[in-house]
Amino acid sequence: MLERLKTIMIGLWYPAVLGALIILFIERWSQGISAMSRPSTWFGLFLILYYTILFEESFHTLNYTLYSWIIDLFDLGVMYGAYVCLGYGFGGQPENIKFFFGIMIFGFLEPIIWRSMENRRELILDLLCAVGIVVMLLGLALPDWYLWYAVVVIWLLLIIYVAYASLRVAIPPPGRETLSAGGAARSSRTKRAL
Repeated sequence: MLERLKTIMIGLWYPAVLGALIILFIERWSQGISAMSRPSTWFGLFLILYYTILFEESFHTLNYTLYSWIIDLFDLGVMYGAYVCLGYGFGGQPENIKFFFGIMIFGFLEPIIWRSMENRRELILDLLCAVGIVVMLLGLALPDWYLWYAVVVIWLLLIIYVAYASLRVAIPPPGRETLSAGGAARSSRTKRAL
């Protein structure tokens, strides 16, 4: 049963919502310079990349439970709701960036909860998500001049997140298994001995 739920979520629903976000972003981007000068456009591109990374992490989950599925379902609502608040949507929607900041608090909290359920806490990744939560809370309280600062900070967080995750995969900690070029699993100690 749980394997079916995982297949439906990861094979259909998550890619469908992410694909809709990409189409809506392309529609916005086709507006040219006016689209590039709006913070909501850059927040939208951030959301696509951020949720693509989370999708990839979710795809490789070893212990997918009913709680994981519920969190993924909630995450889909956060993902699309945040996008609608940025003014994306079929037929065009008015922008409400304050609502975006409020919704994305949950968008940054979800990976922390997910990793704790998986029993694979990553202090650096959790810290980056916590900083994202602080950025969103400040966005709720501060006036519009803060928007471009928030854009820069969350893009910086995303770059650090990707760099750290890439290094973590390239150089696994001792004892963690990785796939060799031949597809056989071997520990990082074995790799060092070769």
